[in-house]
Amino acid sequence: EKDSEVLELSRKIAESNGLESKIEFIEWNSFDVTLPEKATVLLMETFGDLALEYNLLGCVLDSRRRNLSSSAKFIPESVDLYLVSFYSDRIFNAHNGFWKNIFGIDYTDVKMKADHLPYMTNVNPDEFVGNPQCFLSFDLQRIASSHVRSTIKFSFAEPTLITGFAGFFETKLSDNNVFSTRPGTKNNSFRQYCFPLPQ
Repeated sequence: EKDSEVLELSRKIAESNGLESKIEFIEWNSFDVTLPEKATVLLMETFGDLALEYNLLGCVLDSRRRNLSSSAKFIPESVDLYLVSFYSDRIFNAHNGFWKNIFGIDYTDVKMKADHLPYMTNVNPDEFVGNPQCFLSFDLQRIASSHVRSTIKFSFAEPTLITGFAGFFETKLSDNNVFSTRPGTKNNSFRQYCFPLPQ
């Protein structure tokens, strides 16, 4: 970790739990560190709100190539990315709708720009239009490239109003433990990545 404040806090947590003699802290970017021996566990939490923003896959691939044994355990083991269509006047008005007119000034051009820009928000499950669909899954022990792409299709049986699509992720920590940022999930600080549709 190349962040002295975070590293110092980590040291204090280790000391509070009697682990200071068992952990070696390295204040440097992982891409610039070569361990004296191959590690047997990779424990990481470099997730953005849609999992991949902080070069998660690049970090994993570099660690696998240089610093991990061939049988190393990964925590988390895998990541699944989801999209769900939703309709919400609440979210639209908070992020896009208010641009139409502010104190008598026409901001239509700004609204047209905002209509195409993703943003972070908290979607409620009762705002879903249909069910979430997984559009990308990968195993961190086996993924071969940091460049990933996917195609997904949404179909509706009848004309339907939607505000946009919300993205979230789920990650497998172990056989019986999954961490999820699915809307409605409690006890995490993550939001959903919203891809709005022009209204």
